[in-house]
Amino acid sequence: RPDLKLLPLTLPPTMTTMTMILVLMSLLLLILPNHSFHFTNIRSISKSTSSIGTSTTTTTLFAQLSSLPRGISPFESKSTTLPQEFRSAATKAWNAAVSSATSNSCWEIEFPPLLFQGKSQFDDFDNISELNLNRDWCIEWLPSITKTASSSNTWLVLPDAKECEIAKEEWQGQRYRDAAKFTTIEEATKYYCANTSGGSSNTYTKPWGATVSDGMKQLFAKDAVPASDELMEAPSLHLVCQPGNGGPVEDWINVEQIHNNNNDCPTIIVNGALDKVRDGYYPAVFFPALAQT
Repeated sequence: RPDLKLLPLTLPPTMTTMTMILVLMSLLLLILPNHSFHFTNIRSISKSTSSIGTSTTTTTLFAQLSSLPRGISPFESKSTTLPQEFRSAATKAWNAAVSSATSNSCWEIEFPPLLFQGKSQFDDFDNISELNLNRDWCIEWLPSITKTASSSNTWLVLPDAKECEIAKEEWQGQRYRDAAKFTTIEEATKYYCANTSGGSSNTYTKPWGATVSDGMKQLFAKDAVPASDELMEAPSLHLVCQPGNGGPVEDWINVEQIHNNNNDCPTIIVNGALDKVRDGYYPAVFFPALAQT
């Protein structure tokens, strides 16, 4: 049409600024020489000094860290053998500790269990899936660690009665059921409270709302079979699956109680997020008992 005219393009001030920034960044990329960026693996660091309270300890990181298996990076193709690789690394470390002359009573094993489902830290997940994967990993690991005489009488300590019930339903094979007593944090703590003398502090710390929950169970499940195996004697190994992480904070308090009542017995905590307890994730003013753990 003859009445149409070409008008000059006017950018808003913000767009003009952004365009200039992009142009400058492009020029810098062209001008600057290429650089190779190297990421330092933590295992290449020989020593690290950390302050704990008033003491300073020097730790050789290489001696404490296990090798990372393939497929653990979110940018790698996922390996279907990750659970077995984690168990093999844990078994190797356990056998080395058992054969050594030093005391190894407190163990902490941490790994990302959601990798077993092909997920990474970028994906959504729920606590039930995480707990199920940790439980299954622990149960499959049991036959490997109970071969030694020092762990022939093992307690698999699960967070609660429902998890213990599900574990028994899904893992009925004698290879796993004979490897350990399936129990709960509550039952294990109560066993030591009844069979050891620890004074007034030797008591089971109930999670918030547990009284109401117990009342409902007694009302609707009077003839229910106890989920925990009967605990007749103290064990030679506690294998504790995901205490506190995603559950009540009282789990951490009770697990410490379990270990202190039988501190000659090694306690292995799997994916218990103990950094939350150590680093003051929960304010002491609101969680005074946890702050003392």
